Amino acid sequence: MKIPNISSLKVQRSEVAGILIAMVCLFLTLSFNVNAAAQNVDKPDKRQDVYTIDRLDEKAVPAQKRQEWNTLKRKLAVEYTDCAEDCGQGEDCQDRCWDVYNFRLDREYQRMIYEGAP
Repeated sequence: MKIPNISSLKVQRSEVAGILIAMVCLFLTLSFNVNAAAQNVDKPDKRQDVYTIDRLDEKAVPAQKRQEWNTLKRKLAVEYTDCAEDCGQGEDCQDRCWDVYNFRLDREYQRMIYEGAP
């Protein structure tokens, strides 16, 4: 088998153009994905974990209401998760689910604090 001399290889302009276009497309795709990932890091999702609630002082819930409070938290978290899954990718729908979840959670929290007050 004869190995061709490098200087004797003729590259067509269309081949070079195709390679350049492919490289530009790859670069743009990668830079877009990196940029999108960076934007998502800058904006954390407000609905990260509905099973952990750090904004309410759970120590204020009376001891006799703790089991009911934990059951309600789990129930509301499941309802929120189901609602958000039904929304698909609709941000407006997911925001409504989140607002309803927060409203119900706050309402139940206030009810338990009020009922447990001496």
